[in-house]
Amino acid sequence: MGLPESNIVLAKLPPETFPHLTAHYERMLARPAVQKTIEVESDVGYELPA
Repeated sequence: MGLPESNIVLAKLPPETFPHLTAHYERMLARPAVQKTIEVESDVGYELPA
């Protein structure tokens, strides 16, 4: 089961298409709690269930 066609189209758009969403994403990644979570999940090999 793949992504719906509309999601595939959105995935191919450049980030500049959504400047507010891109700014939010960058602000979230700058937060220490988010950085720590990414680090911990990377070390553990965290994956979402299928």
